[in-house]
Amino acid sequence: MRRFQRRPFIKPIDYSVNILDFKEIKRVLMDAISTDISEEGMGMRTNYPLEPGHVLMLNTGVEHKVGIVRWSTLLENKNAYSIGIKFV
Repeated sequence: MRRFQRRPFIKPIDYSVNILDFKEIKRVLMDAISTDISEEGMGMRTNYPLEPGHVLMLNTGVEHKVGIVRWSTLLENKNAYSIGIKFV
């Protein structure tokens, strides 16, 4: 059970994440669509396969600018992921 109630929040989101790729850290710039938001976190959909523990820099009007991926689920169409983010 969540401590804070999520409310609908449909908005384009730009984000970046650092990825270790062949012993080299690369910053990946991506976009997503947010689905809901609360004081503690938000949900979004993206085509990039984010994993729990990834730290995202959110480039949007959202009050919080940094979030940690808590969970990620491949959607049925296998072209997108549903992601849960906790703000830090």
